[in-house]
Amino acid sequence: MKAASMSKTFQTLAAWFLVAAMIWLLPGCESRPPRKAVCGTVTCAGEKADKGTVHFVPIRDTKGPPGTAYIIDGRYQLDQNGGIYPGTYRVEIMVQRKTAKKIPDKAFIGLTTDEWEPVSDLRYAGDRSPLQLEITSDSDVSYDYDVPRR
Repeated sequence: MKAASMSKTFQTLAAWFLVAAMIWLLPGCESRPPRKAVCGTVTCAGEKADKGTVHFVPIRDTKGPPGTAYIIDGRYQLDQNGGIYPGTYRVEIMVQRKTAKKIPDKAFIGLTTDEWEPVSDLRYAGDRSPLQLEITSDSDVSYDYDVPRR
């Protein structure tokens, strides 16, 4: 009889704990539209960008994490899993080109790697970038950018 009473008490406590956890967690849950895949091309003063990054930073009332895509051979892409939620974003772009120099590789001691230098106007690479993007749930997913040289 004692074991049955303890089992019933444990079940009651577990049920109350589950109810309390649900009440605590539910207010934080909100339904969000799915992330949007974003892709496109990047040029610098009309020339295809070799390498760089495109950051989508949420601004105004946009909630959610920023998105970052690497520019490879003039193209960037964020798939839907790493994409951005509908909202307004500041777009920060850094374009780089390879110099003729080799420099020591920071990851592999004794090896060298190509040196890259920024070629785009640095105003477009940070929080003063004038570029903005408005994403809606039915927006196009392809956006092309041309940034000026330094």
